[in-house]
Amino acid sequence: TSGSAFTSVQCYQLLTSGGPHIESNESAYIATATTTLVKTGPGKLRSITVHGGAAGTVIAYDSLTAAGTILASFDSTNALATYTLEREFKIGLTIITSGATKLSVVFV
Repeated sequence: TSGSAFTSVQCYQLLTSGGPHIESNESAYIATATTTLVKTGPGKLRSITVHGGAAGTVIAYDSLTAAGTILASFDSTNALATYTLEREFKIGLTIITSGATKLSVVFV
């Protein structure tokens, strides 16, 4: 057998344990200058992708409001880019956009 093959015991353990834990990403799209509560409770901010729109500042908070621990902060100069962050949050995820920047937020 190959090195990646499972034994029958490993297969049984995998099946009876509910299988491997796979995190399912969610996303939110923001296109205005606004404060957006993206998620309440703990999670992980995976990435923010800028699709265009007006230049401005983007700030991500571990909070239910526009205050608290900053997870990420950058100026969007309307340049298309993906910012891979992989930042955990405990309280919630709030994103502030100071301009009508078009962006996608990927989180778990």
